[in-house]
Amino acid sequence: MGAILCLYCCFKNIATRKFEISLIVFNSISIVFLILCFGIFSWSKIPKVNLVFFILMLLINLCCLTFAILLRYWRAKEVIKTTRKKNGVTISMIGFIFSIIFFIICIIEEYCLIIGFRMVDYPCGSNGSRDYNRYYCYSWEFYTHEIKDSEYIMAYLTFSYLEIALILGIGIWYFLKVRIVQGLDGPAPIQPVQGVMYDQYGRQVVVVQPGDVVMMGGQRHVAVNQPQYNAQYQNQYNSYQQNYYPNNYPYNNNINNNMMERPNPGSNDYIQGYPQ
Repeated sequence: MGAILCLYCCFKNIATRKFEISLIVFNSISIVFLILCFGIFSWSKIPKVNLVFFILMLLINLCCLTFAILLRYWRAKEVIKTTRKKNGVTISMIGFIFSIIFFIICIIEEYCLIIGFRMVDYPCGSNGSRDYNRYYCYSWEFYTHEIKDSEYIMAYLTFSYLEIALILGIGIWYFLKVRIVQGLDGPAPIQPVQGVMYDQYGRQVVVVQPGDVVMMGGQRHVAVNQPQYNAQYQNQYNSYQQNYYPNNYPYNNNINNNMMERPNPGSNDYIQGYPQ
């Protein structure tokens, strides 16, 4: 559940075409890794089931790459929302299922390949399956080193990349299907709410009417018209100046408009700081 929420937060604002391009890139790199494994691994020494799994992974990978290219082509031709919409939904669903199957096979093959490498490098630990001379098979630590370090490194890099790419790919295929069903090229638009507006950056702007009670700074305030607010503050300030500074009143009255407005005109906060 946590992984799904993380994927949602990462993918919800990405453009649909970037989903398709990402799938093409991910699957292309996966094919490169798999082909390199075919050329580096000692397939004659390890169990044949490993070769079968790798061939199956390569075929699924090619299918997913083909599906992603088709979707990108249809979107570029602007037919994904019309004549090819049904096909796009079907392909995205198949791609989602294939990615899950690919991920499961990848986990199984990783485990099988580890066992296959160990059977070759530690034949005594596998009950002498390589038919080595019993004179050498005196302990579990007997190590033939027939599997090269480059094969171990390649296996580690391949499966690490495949598992990360497939987790991301599963999420991308899902969101891609939703976008195709909804006919969207980007994130879903924000639904308007009565009494609420949004600016050009998608930030919420709340509209209040005179007399509405709003919370500001943890306090309740009654919204008033701007002219009424200014007049109320002006009268209160003039009264204060006349009572406490009668000699300076004309001067203070001139600079009255340069003072900052107070958040709560009904309180006496605006006179704080003046001598009593």
